[in-house]
Amino acid sequence: MQDLRQTSRYAKYLAKTGWEVENLDGNFYFIKKLPLLGAIIKIQRPENIDLKKIQKLAKKYRAFQVIVEPRNQFDAKFLRSVGFQQARHPFLPTK
Repeated sequence: MQDLRQTSRYAKYLAKTGWEVENLDGNFYFIKKLPLLGAIIKIQRPENIDLKKIQKLAKKYRAFQVIVEPRNQFDAKFLRSVGFQQARHPFLPTK
């Protein structure tokens, strides 16, 4: 079952609120550019986690923070093993 945060309708909603959206291999990557700082990239519950694509986007947008919200505990464990830290609060969609 596809997660709400990886649907085209949610991507359109975030685009209307000022986020740039990139769709790579069926996963939506959300980018928020910030003056003087670079950008924040968030990937919410992707079907697959491709570190090379994440690194490429981070370099392209000069990201100072990359947020990956895992789909399950297996993905969370993988992210911790490659150096990501677990956030204290999830980045859930607005009501």
